[in-house]
Amino acid sequence: MDEKIIILVSSSPRRSEILKKFKFKYKTLTPKIEEEIEGDPIEVVKRNAKKKVLDNLNTDLLGLYVGVDTIVYIDGKIIGKPKSLEEAREILRKLSGKKHKVISGIYIYDNIRGIEKFSYIETEVKLKELSEEELEWYVSTGEPMDAAGGYKIQGLGGLFIEWINGDYYNVVGLPINKLYNMIMELGLNPMEFMENNL
Repeated sequence: MDEKIIILVSSSPRRSEILKKFKFKYKTLTPKIEEEIEGDPIEVVKRNAKKKVLDNLNTDLLGLYVGVDTIVYIDGKIIGKPKSLEEAREILRKLSGKKHKVISGIYIYDNIRGIEKFSYIETEVKLKELSEEELEWYVSTGEPMDAAGGYKIQGLGGLFIEWINGDYYNVVGLPINKLYNMIMELGLNPMEFMENNL
């Protein structure tokens, strides 16, 4: 039987919250991969997103498997999640007062029809110049530790965002419009994957 459901391969509560907000029917699987952060940023998000899905395919669970990888890119370098408070400080100092890119790769595998699709999206973000007091306060909240680039636009980090150019939900971690369009490009009706078939 065809299952009109998204299987989100992600441990991110924010990605789950976005799917829920937009009424998608979904289940989550926790990926067990070590994410790469070296190389061309588009290739990195593609490999990470694809690996999350392919390592978690389950023949008993039919639907659209979705893997997402989001990175921050500045000065030719990929920035992932900080591994320590000191690294969070270093990352925020690097981003302070500058523009950077948030890049997400989405890999979809339809394990009913055996077809796949990959796409990516970039959003430009400008952080205000942070004073040492602001930086220390933000790091002390603990919020930077669970976010690529050391900040959450939808959380306290939103205080320091001067502007964004592009998709807000991409910066949160799941560009929902991109996902919606990719489902259509696979020849499917995204609304059939939503509660009550809106």
